[in-house]
Amino acid sequence: MSRIFKHGLSLKTQVYGLIILISVISFCVRVITDVDTTRNYLQTQMASHAQDTATSLGLSISPYLEDDSLVIAETMATAIFDSGYYSQIKFTDVQNNIVFELQNPKRVESVPGWFISAVELSAPTMHSEINNGWMMAGTLDVT
Repeated sequence: MSRIFKHGLSLKTQVYGLIILISVISFCVRVITDVDTTRNYLQTQMASHAQDTATSLGLSISPYLEDDSLVIAETMATAIFDSGYYSQIKFTDVQNNIVFELQNPKRVESVPGWFISAVELSAPTMHSEINNGWMMAGTLDVT
């Protein structure tokens, strides 16, 4: 034991230690970079998907924005809302009154809580202006 401390570590041990240290550091940096790249990709995809949904749903419900057929517009929004992982779909009129709003809880049961807190994704909210004929009827927000 005193021989190791007296003469220090051998060159072979130092080289192996350096190789292991560089490998561990390289692995950690690679994991952090890959997680960040994946997070950015998913953020972009969520924004694109929310904008596509806001645009297509807005066009679909625009003929049904009269008071007597507003239930049809809400039913169409509910069908879209129930088929995907949307946090919120909200339609507000031009006076900024909420006409209908659908909300989902933030928690997804199949994803562990530690993973959600470690790799946080912020859901983007995308907007679409909806017209009823030549008049603006309101704004549809999809999160």
